[in-house]
Amino acid sequence: MTATTELIGWFAAAVLLPTIGREVRGGVTTFDATKGATGLGTVNSAVSAANLAKLDDVTAQLKSGSITPPDTVP
Repeated sequence: MTATTELIGWFAAAVLLPTIGREVRGGVTTFDATKGATGLGTVNSAVSAANLAKLDDVTAQLKSGSITPPDTVP
C-alpha cells in the first residue's frame, strides 16, 4: 500500500510540476482543418484522381472558412 501511494505521488508530481508557474488554460479544444486535424489516411488505388481533386478542393474550402460544418453532430 505504501509503495502504491508513493507511486501515485510520483505520477502526480510528474504531471503537475511542469505546469507550475505557467498558465494552464481550460475549456474546449476544437480541432479543425486549419490545425491539420482533418484528412485521409492511405487512399485506395480505386479512388480516381478526379475524386481526390474534389476532396482537395473541399479541404481548401474548409481551411479558408467558405464551408462551415456544424459544431455538433446529431
